[in-house]
Amino acid sequence: MSETETKNAKAAGPVVAVTGASGFVGQSLCKALASRGWSVRALVRPGSDVEGLKRLGVQILQGGLREKEAVHRMVDGVQGVFHLAGVTGHLFKPEAEYWDMNVTATKELLLAAQEHGLTRFIYLSTADVHGHISDPPAGEDAPMASDDIYQITKEHGEQAVLAANGKKGLGTIVIRPAKVYGPGDMRGLRLFKDIADGTFNMYGGGENFVHPVYIDDLVEGIILAFEPDKATGRAYIMAGEEYVTLNQLARTIAAAAGIELRLRHVPGSIFQAYSSICETFCGFFGVEPPISRRYVDLFIKNHAYRIDRAKNELGYAPKVSLEQGARRTIEWYRDKGLIQSAA
Repeated sequence: MSETETKNAKAAGPVVAVTGASGFVGQSLCKALASRGWSVRALVRPGSDVEGLKRLGVQILQGGLREKEAVHRMVDGVQGVFHLAGVTGHLFKPEAEYWDMNVTATKELLLAAQEHGLTRFIYLSTADVHGHISDPPAGEDAPMASDDIYQITKEHGEQAVLAANGKKGLGTIVIRPAKVYGPGDMRGLRLFKDIADGTFNMYGGGENFVHPVYIDDLVEGIILAFEPDKATGRAYIMAGEEYVTLNQLARTIAAAAGIELRLRHVPGSIFQAYSSICETFCGFFGVEPPISRRYVDLFIKNHAYRIDRAKNELGYAPKVSLEQGARRTIEWYRDKGLIQSAA
């Protein structure tokens, strides 16, 4: 980018880079940034679907986060980076891939950001690094209890990001989202579809806590963290205004779908045993199991958080209620033909 181009882009809004731009949160973030007049640059792997990003005016650079030249090309001339990319919960990926992408690539991106004089580095982690919340709700200073390779490597990525704060003028912030949902979310489709079918298998009592955050609220919080007057070197949990029991969540989704929900309770111990058998059996064939131990967590663990720090220090203010968010999400799934309309 020439000096003139950079000055013109800054006049319209910040010039930023986004990793993981083709994902659910990434696309939503790019849309919000573009609507504000920001200039957005995205590094995407060859073969990724980028048509939606192109329509937003996002500058597309092809390459991977482990390609040094591509990374430096991405951050050259930008003011900051939103680092959303990483290896998520793919059951049969080698652990080395998690360490390579979630930790090593993050460290190298931090070095590139320092070298090119960036002022902001926003890292998307997960509230799951706190594990099961035995005394809900939990804040950012609650003990870390990562218990799978994804959470463990995201926690190490966090440590690298926070340790880099202040080096060569780079301000770093960690965002820990709770359970993200909303239109465009394909990871949450299964839960919504199973409930919208009318009969839902509730493994266990359903009285454990879940804490959803609507995609638009999360994106707004991420953007707030970029503002230059915000404190750096901090981690922030971002979730909705309230946490609910899984039973309450299921009923809210059912109401949004316009159906009468029938809960079929199944002992949690049976569910856990079945998921372990599924993972073992499917592992022989290298296919994702119909039920994994990660899915089991939704039914047996507490995920409930305090969001005071994000409110007080960033001005974070979630606006979409669970009822509104569930309705919008159901409507999107139905519009795409992913969930049938109520009879």
